[in-house]
Amino acid sequence: MQGPLQDEVAPDQPGATITVARRDYDDLLITYSFLRWMMIGLPFLLFLVTAWYARETGGFESSISAYYGGPMRDVFVAVIIATAACMVTYRGWFAVEDFALNSAGFFAVFVALVPAELDTIMRDLRNREAALAVALRSDGDLPDELPTALRDAEPALTAEGYGLSLRITLTVVLLFCAVLLIRELIRSRRTVNLLVRGGRGKRVIVLCTAAAVIFFVTLAYSQLLSVAVDRVTLPGLSLNSYRFDVHTIAAIFMIASLIVVVFSHGWPNIAAEGDPERTVQAADRTLRHFYKILAGLMSVGSIAVFFLASKYDAEHRVLILEWYEIVLFCCFWSLETIRWIKYLRGAESTTPTTT
Repeated sequence: MQGPLQDEVAPDQPGATITVARRDYDDLLITYSFLRWMMIGLPFLLFLVTAWYARETGGFESSISAYYGGPMRDVFVAVIIATAACMVTYRGWFAVEDFALNSAGFFAVFVALVPAELDTIMRDLRNREAALAVALRSDGDLPDELPTALRDAEPALTAEGYGLSLRITLTVVLLFCAVLLIRELIRSRRTVNLLVRGGRGKRVIVLCTAAAVIFFVTLAYSQLLSVAVDRVTLPGLSLNSYRFDVHTIAAIFMIASLIVVVFSHGWPNIAAEGDPERTVQAADRTLRHFYKILAGLMSVGSIAVFFLASKYDAEHRVLILEWYEIVLFCCFWSLETIRWIKYLRGAESTTPTTT
């Protein structure tokens, strides 16, 4: 009869030992494995759906977020929200990885809930309301039975209702994220250790991320609350001829956080510095070099991809760049998931058991 399985994670200090029942260990392994694979399967699902939709309609949209305003809206929002939940739920091996995944999950929620080109959506809603009002006043120009039907007609969605829903939803999401942050700070010192003991590089990451979150929330809520409900557009910032709305800014910060995740596994010795909860269970040398290449492609390479796409297919340059980043991250996550599962199974086979 097999007894409990021993793990190397400390209950109160590094290096101590706790015992975990084999069935509980297996459940944890299965749960973590499914959680990791979900972060790959969900973007793949979105790609399959959008590709199939493009085949039926004859072309792709200009960006992934452009599907927000069409029939694919529910799929887009569901996939992004589910992926955000996975990123926040998953506990990264390194503190800096965990911190970056939480940040990416935070920004991903805003990518899902705040549509791109919100100004166009709100303008269309106001125009539909105005057209309906004109029709209601046109008694003499319409068939006898139509004005009566129109008098009882109401638009399914109004600009005022949509703006109000954004205010309520984003406020509740922000409060929920604040609760999660407080809980994380109370139950774990990983973020504090990352800031205090992580060295200059990781301290810069934490401070820059915190500054980005504060800047983003301040910008979004100042634009969300400073105008009438039916005039909410969240225009973001304008730099010369380029306009970055709140949706786009959230997407940029999300991708930047994912790049930090890849960097942490390309340079695991640096990532483990100042993290007493984790030792360096790094990938082999070949994988580390490959992760460094992926990190470079996701950061510097994205600039080249954007300019090349602008030259040869300007209409879909944003879509190309978005899928470029997603495919590279999924490639990294797939390789790391396979390595991670092999590591845990190896730890299981070498862990002492009692009979």
